Amino acid sequence: MEIRYNTEMPKKGKVGGRKKGEVRIAFETFLKSDNKNMSLKFEEEQEAISAYYVICACKKREKQKGLYEVYKRGKKVYVEKTEKFFEVAKQLKEKEQICTNT
Repeated sequence: MEIRYNTEMPKKGKVGGRKKGEVRIAFETFLKSDNKNMSLKFEEEQEAISAYYVICACKKREKQKGLYEVYKRGKKVYVEKTEKFFEVAKQLKEKEQICTNT
């Protein structure tokens, strides 16, 4: 082990300052769209596994359980919006109209 003192320190980054990856950006764009499903095809199966876990983590973190289903088959990942997703979206649109009319 090497120990040094009074060395040059790296710049501090933001907490959780990681950039959103390509999969996360594509997934969030899909959720905002009117599309019913999406598929992602990768060169390597490991990339598909990573994408699958990114999307599942979003589901858990954002408390979106039951709004969409995620499947992985080989080098492809599929995301499908459920009926519950469209019901929630409809309620939010109606709520937005009520709020903007007052």
